[in-house]
Amino acid sequence: MTSKTFKETLEQKGMASTRSASLVRAIDQLHSSVGAMDRSNLSLMWNEYSGLMEVLAEYARHSRCLNTFEDYKP
Repeated sequence: MTSKTFKETLEQKGMASTRSASLVRAIDQLHSSVGAMDRSNLSLMWNEYSGLMEVLAEYARHSRCLNTFEDYKP
């Protein structure tokens, strides 16, 4: 886990706070949806949408309790 929130990290990199808030909400909802997937679908997501899964993993690294899903990475 990193010491800053994902939102703070985005803003530190230059993203406007008006954009970061809605983006973080969307990523959080996506993370929740992916978290309900079984192993087969998680593997499929890593194989077909690795960029998206990297975003979710980075988001999760900013939290104490979120799964990075990297155990399913090829």
